Amino acid sequence: MSLNAVAEFELPIATANKVAAELRMHCVEGRITLEELEERLDGVIAARTIRELAELVYDLPASAAPAEQPEPGSRSGPVRPAGCPSRVA
Repeated sequence: MSLNAVAEFELPIATANKVAAELRMHCVEGRITLEELEERLDGVIAARTIRELAELVYDLPASAAPAEQPEPGSRSGPVRPAGCPSRVA
């Protein structure tokens, strides 16, 4: 989808949270650096429209499936590159 096709609708918080989670996963998978993640997360916080969010992820592949979650009680999870946080406040 081109950025021109993305509407200037107000941004639901759930959508912003989803984009932030996707950006963290792209960092975990090595597609963006920790510095790029921080810059893009700042953009998520500042975004007021869906179009502004789309501009933060247009160059990244779309997520095919939600991130795998470890089973309850399991201590294992996805391996993260050094310096890539598992959570960003």
